[in-house]
Amino acid sequence: WDGELPRTSTRKVKRPLVVEELKRLDKIASSVEKAKLQGPNDSGDWLSQIIADVVQKPLSDIRPDSKLAGDLGLDSLMLTELGSALETAGVPASAVSDLTKIQTVDDLRKVVSAFGRRPSAGTKAKELSVETEAGKSKADLELPLPDFMANAGRGMLNAGQRALYGALFDVAVSGKVFIPKNRNVLVVANHASHLDMGLVKIAMGEHGERLVALAARDYFFDTPWKRAYFENFTNLIPMDRTGSLRESLRLAGESLTQGFNLLIFPEGTRSPDGTLQEFKPTTGYLALTSGVDVLPVYLKGTFNALPKGSWWPKIEDLEVRIGPALEIAALRAATKGMSRSESYRVVTKLAEEAVRALEQGSVFRPEALPVSTLAPRVKR
Repeated sequence: WDGELPRTSTRKVKRPLVVEELKRLDKIASSVEKAKLQGPNDSGDWLSQIIADVVQKPLSDIRPDSKLAGDLGLDSLMLTELGSALETAGVPASAVSDLTKIQTVDDLRKVVSAFGRRPSAGTKAKELSVETEAGKSKADLELPLPDFMANAGRGMLNAGQRALYGALFDVAVSGKVFIPKNRNVLVVANHASHLDMGLVKIAMGEHGERLVALAARDYFFDTPWKRAYFENFTNLIPMDRTGSLRESLRLAGESLTQGFNLLIFPEGTRSPDGTLQEFKPTTGYLALTSGVDVLPVYLKGTFNALPKGSWWPKIEDLEVRIGPALEIAALRAATKGMSRSESYRVVTKLAEEAVRALEQGSVFRPEALPVSTLAPRVKR
């Protein structure tokens, strides 16, 4: 179980819901064990059964031409769960490291067949050797800095940010009263510029001092120099935009557990035209599994100041609009009785609606929009 047990308003554990989830996980585990008993070249339908158990659909619905995302509804989190089950069943991790590129069930079957299952001891040794060499190469490229240099660099960066947003730009901040004073939060904001991270930090004042952010590993940590800079001088957590999200989500969850405010940009990347894009379901996952409120933020003017593809900012008026926090108790009540994946999508949609309301200059509260319009409830 990856989050707090479901409870009533009097804090009693909802045992039927726990049993239901354990049965689902046990069903997946049973399918995995059966798959292990089949030989690596066995043409049995173990793969379809695992997929069916993950998406909670009848085996008859898992057809060769079924699209993983479209027909079966596998989002990024469910793909992570499927990848974990396939690894346990003996499929090499390299084969399922990026399931987002696989379109249909038949495509997945071809990939699994090409990589095979249960590699021999010689193959395992070869894979381990490759991983060791890769790890060694990465270590050789690290550029460690002494603590005093890292601390000095952080101080200079903070001073530079205050000067940038305090002198070069005219920044207006509204809604600071909505920032919870006695607990940490998951901050969600629109993303259109490299100015966004620093702007949110400055706008949150003293609460920004304990703000960490998710950042794309393939962009901010792809060279030794970049990695040394962002690891030592910033509070960025590297996140994989492709492949498995497990490690990134684990690190993000740990930062919330440790009491940090976590900033994420649920659109996944900077908007190409400044308009708000659809949010990814990781928002709901982090909020519900970490048990924190969601603080919506809308940033205005950063796209005009430094759009995607530009390297030098223009002087523009910037605005930060902070809305009321979506409290975790209300989010759990709104998703009561839903499956985990469905509840993640609903909470994500609520967070998106809150940011869109701020864009229009209004305030959104969860009760203002019926949950039934966001996602269908699971049949009991």
